[in-house]
Amino acid sequence: MNAGPRTLGTAYIKYHHLIGSLDGHQGAWGYVRGGMGSIAHALAGFAHERGVEIITGAEVAEVEVQEGLPGASASTTAGASAPTSSCRTPTRTAPT
Repeated sequence: MNAGPRTLGTAYIKYHHLIGSLDGHQGAWGYVRGGMGSIAHALAGFAHERGVEIITGAEVAEVEVQEGLPGASASTTAGASAPTSSCRTPTRTAPT
């Protein structure tokens, strides 16, 4: 379908494209080669190179948060305990 300047929604699309900026070029856009999952894989690779162990699917027994400090410490039901970072909300990270 071809849309003209009087077609509903085209002014927003024009504005949306104008707000983009890439390397100082107004209206330019970029994309993540490999999709958004490649960002997670790159972050995981960066963390692994620095000795970080990423555990997924582990059942959390306890989350300890110290007031005024960023981050937390978590214990799994298998007995492992380590400083923890989570992208989930506290109610989903902490056991109920």
